Amino acid sequence: MEAVGSSTLAEQRDSARVSSNDEALLVLCDETKRSRLEEYLASPVFGCLPIEPSAFQASGTPPLPTPAVDENAAPTEVAKKRKRKRKRAVLDSVCLLFLRLPCSPSSSPSAVESTVEPTSAASSPPPALRQPSAAFGAFMRERLFHHPFLYRYAKSFYIVTNASNDLDFLQDIAHDAIRTNKARVLRLCVFPKSRTEAVVNALPAEVQLHPKQFTHVLSIARERGRYYYGLAPKELFWGPESGVHSVQMDKVSRAYHKMKEVFTRIDCLRLADTAQWTAIDVGAAPGGWTQYLSPLMKQVISIDPGELRIELPPNVVHLKKKVEDCMEELRKEAPVDMLACDMNMCEALQAIEVMLPLAPLLRKGGYIVMTWKLPKRMDVNLEVKTEALRVNFAEQFAGFEIVQVIWLLANMYERTVVARKIAE
Repeated sequence: MEAVGSSTLAEQRDSARVSSNDEALLVLCDETKRSRLEEYLASPVFGCLPIEPSAFQASGTPPLPTPAVDENAAPTEVAKKRKRKRKRAVLDSVCLLFLRLPCSPSSSPSAVESTVEPTSAASSPPPALRQPSAAFGAFMRERLFHHPFLYRYAKSFYIVTNASNDLDFLQDIAHDAIRTNKARVLRLCVFPKSRTEAVVNALPAEVQLHPKQFTHVLSIARERGRYYYGLAPKELFWGPESGVHSVQMDKVSRAYHKMKEVFTRIDCLRLADTAQWTAIDVGAAPGGWTQYLSPLMKQVISIDPGELRIELPPNVVHLKKKVEDCMEELRKEAPVDMLACDMNMCEALQAIEVMLPLAPLLRKGGYIVMTWKLPKRMDVNLEVKTEALRVNFAEQFAGFEIVQVIWLLANMYERTVVARKIAE
């Protein structure tokens, strides 16, 4: 099975051009982390659809006019300043991801056509400022806010329901926000931050602003010459002050979230009926993978000399030995359905060597899920190292096919490999 690649996401974005939606989530992230975050948010874990900014057509928004360009004009000081700003933006290396959430409404192509008819900004009435739908808010609170690792990649979220070509709309939008939504005090979330002063100056004087004691968040993001707006209640604010960044994991270790991500992103495991499966978890302590697998399977055999810091359910057997000392007991359980290994302080090649004697215990069609620990040195090309490990694994594990090597959001200097046994 192929990973969700950039071509697939590009196709999704292209298909989204023909649909219109009145609410979107903008995610600010580092450019270097964009593809990884975009792939993850588009996976079955969240099911978000990446869209191009041009696909967002809020009701009543006039199209962005194409500026006239005088090729003979000499560069002005303003143009030079803008160029310097663009260079700084490149150096800062941040970008906005435009996403439509699974709960977001979409309109028919005919509705899109009606929104992009040429209209002058002067003759177009200001759009009413809508708050995000209840389903949108629930998705944010229940799915995004409680993810323990998303904060590593996403710098900010901007909830937008409107778009405009200039800041003149702020006067009407602010009045509308106070009148219809009872937004007594606003917190501004502006991208880029250099536009904050202009936004503040464009707001009516009666609008109260406060960075902490606020009732609503007014998000304003400028992208490709257009402003995207949104008003959301305080409980949908995602930032350091909200406490979201300090979400405490209620699981025994980070490893739990690795296995959860594997089972939600790898289709063959996500769709499998595992109720009668038996899994062997090698290097199980402190118990993260066992904690995730035990409710899904008939039996989990956890192997580790160390203690498991979880309450062992009846279907978990803990062998407090090294794996090489357990082979006789494990052969009695063969064939098993899954071999798992997330051994700590173990190089990738060592993990392959540890798992190799267990391969005959796996049934045909069974799966290996293991973590490859990669070097943390800056002089090592991790992609080259990963490809070398692929080759080594294929040579050592005859009769197996690699389903996917994935860089999980829960991984740091690691890759997780899922392989299937196709022959005895």
